[in-house]
Amino acid sequence: MDTPEQRVETTLPAARTSARDARRFIDRTLRAWSVPSEPRDTACLLTTELVTNAVLHAGSPVGLALKGWDHRLRVEVSDRSDTIPTLRAAHTAVGTTGRGLTLVKGFSHKWGVTPHPPGKSVWFELEVGDPS
Repeated sequence: MDTPEQRVETTLPAARTSARDARRFIDRTLRAWSVPSEPRDTACLLTTELVTNAVLHAGSPVGLALKGWDHRLRVEVSDRSDTIPTLRAAHTAVGTTGRGLTLVKGFSHKWGVTPHPPGKSVWFELEVGDPS
């Protein structure tokens, strides 16, 4: 990804299909930007987790922004809830939810939460390759 800064955005409804639509949006955009499969797949996985969280917990439209620059990607998922998400403690109990932020923390270079009225953005950054 040796191109100048690029940015794309979309808004998704608070619907069960939004995680799938977000994953397709990220995949299609990163293919167009010639991002290799490993960081592209990771970006799709982490975006799916964050959009799913936004739909489940905020119940509002979801903003999705993707920015690429200097061998780095940043994905931001925004919603209208002012509740700041927190990492859950690891446990061995079987469950189907609660691991999304753990995945984001484990697979991203950096991640965080930025409050803004109304709501917040949860974001992550990935390295796309060696800048040398």
